[in-house]
Amino acid sequence: MVTTFIALIKTVRPRQWLKNLTIYAGLVFSARLFNLEDFSAVTQAFIFFSLATSAIYIFNDLVDAPKDRLHPFKKKRPIAAGTLSVQLATVIGILFILTALFCSFILSQRFFLAVVAYLILQFSYMYYLKEIIILDVIAIASGFLLRIYAGIWVIGTHVNIWFLLCVVSFALFIAIGK
Repeated sequence: MVTTFIALIKTVRPRQWLKNLTIYAGLVFSARLFNLEDFSAVTQAFIFFSLATSAIYIFNDLVDAPKDRLHPFKKKRPIAAGTLSVQLATVIGILFILTALFCSFILSQRFFLAVVAYLILQFSYMYYLKEIIILDVIAIASGFLLRIYAGIWVIGTHVNIWFLLCVVSFALFIAIGK
C-alpha cells in the first residue's frame, strides 16, 4: 500500500506544479495580491489546475509506458516499472480530470474553459503535436499562456499586453530550450 502511494506521488509529479504558480501572475500584476477573496479564488484555481496537470502526467505515462521501458531513466517511472498498476493509474487519472473539471466549473466558467483548453492541448500534444517540432514548441508555450489566462479569468481582471508579450517570449524560450 505504501509502495503504491509513493508510486502514485511520483507519477503525479508535484514538483511540476511549480509551473502552475504562473496562475498567480494576473493577481500580482493587477495589484490584487492582497485581496483575500481574489487570492482565495486563485489558490483554488492553482489546486484544480494542478489536479488537471497531474492527470495529464498519469495519462502521458500510460501512453508512453512501452517506450519508457526501453529508456535508461524513464524505465524507472512507476507505470513503466510496474510499481503502479495501469488500472489504478487510469482510475486516478479519470478522477483527477473529473474533479478538476467539476470544481473549475463551480469556481468560474471562464476558468473552466481554460482548463478544458489545457486538457485538449495536452492530449493533442501527447498523441500528435510532440512529433512535429514547431508544434511541439508552440504547444509548450501555449500551456504557459493558458495558465496565465486561467489566473486572469478566475478573478475577472486584465493585464498589460506587454506583460503577455513577455510571457509568450519567455514561454517560447523555455520550450525551445526543452
